[in-house]
Amino acid sequence: MNENFQNKTDIELVESFNSLVGNQRRKKVNSTYLKELKYEFDRRNWDYNVISNSSGEFNLLEGNHISLIGNRLFLEHHYIQGTVKGVVVIGEIIQRTRLWITLRILAPYIGWENTIGKANQALGTDRHFWTIKGNDYVEKYGLRLLIESYEKVKVIDESIDVFAEIYDELQKELKAIDKPVESATKEEMKRELYRSYYNNLKITYGLHLGIYDYEQFEKIILSYKLDKRKIYLNK
Repeated sequence: MNENFQNKTDIELVESFNSLVGNQRRKKVNSTYLKELKYEFDRRNWDYNVISNSSGEFNLLEGNHISLIGNRLFLEHHYIQGTVKGVVVIGEIIQRTRLWITLRILAPYIGWENTIGKANQALGTDRHFWTIKGNDYVEKYGLRLLIESYEKVKVIDESIDVFAEIYDELQKELKAIDKPVESATKEEMKRELYRSYYNNLKITYGLHLGIYDYEQFEKIILSYKLDKRKIYLNK
């Protein structure tokens, strides 16, 4: 095993990866070198999904420089900016794989994450996120994610008291279902309650949430119910 990697500080190890990013000769990088670098990431229990594909290979494309926060690697400052009805909105790309990008909003709200993907048919073409042309796709799709994130959090902010009350009613109904009922029936009833709950938010209040948004939404509501704190405010 490469002792040089083991002896490096975290900062030095990150720099070892970043020195390879955008290198036009990256195809000639020694495979053993990359394998040992990845081994050291694993040994330190780092989450490096942001720079790896489904096969676990490193993505060395230009723009994939990383920074380390805790034990998780993030793309280094790839910002997206847009304007919605005069409001400047800023976000950061925190994940970029071949077929998926994830954006986290930074202003005027903070924390909401949004993901979008491209069809598998994009592989084998220049229409996925890892090509030179992919940089344009990141900007285009990232702006869409940014606007969607802003609009979702804005609706939540404007009606958070109402949403908290409706959430309480949902919990009461869920609790009532926990009375002795055949298990399969109980689970189906719970799923139907959740479907009705989120459909009501969409139809009545214009809050369009996907299944991957539910956890973020409930985290906001539960924090607000606890101490009236709006965890999505950038202050």
